[in-house]
Amino acid sequence: DVRDLDPLEIGAKQLPHLIIVEVERPGGGADPRFRFRLVGTYIVDMLGRDNTGLYFDQAYPEERREEMSAGMRWVMQNKAPMRSTGRAEFANKGWLQLEFIALPLAGDDGDVRRILLGLDAQPARET
Repeated sequence: DVRDLDPLEIGAKQLPHLIIVEVERPGGGADPRFRFRLVGTYIVDMLGRDNTGLYFDQAYPEERREEMSAGMRWVMQNKAPMRSTGRAEFANKGWLQLEFIALPLAGDDGDVRRILLGLDAQPARET
């Protein structure tokens, strides 16, 4: 349940690696919007920017929005966790290999209201 998540209760070792994304459903058939509620300090330092408080459509250029929100939409629609890997091209840091897990957090109505992401990065290996 989304109310059960309190960032202050998350350990100091884990919190810097976490992102909390809020899912907003505007209604009327409009697409959901995703907003960064919390971006951990490890992620801010690694990517060189803090997106806390921004919507995805403010944080990413139009040509990348679909790609950057695809995982969030999948987690929201399927109400299931997802693991993914990729390079940090979106932050002009393609030399970083990212790995993350996205966990859906539901409200009282069962709809996904927030998504908790855990992220780590390593220098990408050339293949």
